Amino acid sequence: TDELALTSKVLNEVPPRVAAAATQPIPPALDALLAACLAKQREDRPPDIARLAEVLDEIALQAPWTQREAQAAWLAEHGPGATGLVRPRDGMDKTTTMA
Repeated sequence: TDELALTSKVLNEVPPRVAAAATQPIPPALDALLAACLAKQREDRPPDIARLAEVLDEIALQAPWTQREAQAAWLAEHGPGATGLVRPRDGMDKTTTMA
């Protein structure tokens, strides 16, 4: 069945790199981090959320991206009126309409 094939694929195949599928340039460090997060072997993944946050902070310093740039990229990809998850300054997630 399709479900069995999908399960087998998830368990056994290395997922494609994000940078290969993205329409925007992806910093190599972010691409590597995402690949590590999807690694099949536990020892190949970040050991904990603290290390994940450290690497994300390092990436943000190397490749800063403003909220304005993120919104422009979202609108270019999805068009006005698309909904998406945004992170306001207070850290709370909310869904909003981008216009």
